[in-house]
Amino acid sequence: MIPIFSHGSSDRYRLTHDDGVSCPCEYLGQLGCPVARYVAQDGTLTIVFHAADYDQLHEVIDELRDQFPDVDIKRFVQSPAGERSQDSVFVDRSKLTHRQSEILETAYEKGYFDRPRRSNATEIAAELDINPSTFREHLAAAESKILEDLL
Repeated sequence: MIPIFSHGSSDRYRLTHDDGVSCPCEYLGQLGCPVARYVAQDGTLTIVFHAADYDQLHEVIDELRDQFPDVDIKRFVQSPAGERSQDSVFVDRSKLTHRQSEILETAYEKGYFDRPRRSNATEIAAELDINPSTFREHLAAAESKILEDLL
């Protein structure tokens, strides 16, 4: 293992493989971009990796697309200067069902999370044309999925 990148108190290392490159994670390592996290779920591989700067990121994206034509870039995140690694988290909203997203967004827009609350569960449930207990169930499920990533 060769140390190649530090972020806060975390160090990233490059692993070398004897075989040819068979996956994007290996390829990213060869390009000098450490993989911070990867998740394989439902036939989709999600990779979080670090690039030293915009130029390296641009080169890596071009290389990935050449090597793996089916790669789909979802988002780029730039860490603010002085940020500690624990300050930045990736929340995967795709874990939420369409209904959970709708309920969470409506609750937020209507001030359900404000202190004091601008609306209550009964009011939001009526707007969504659902039972208040159903609203609370969907909201709790959405919160649980988001908190899983956050914490």
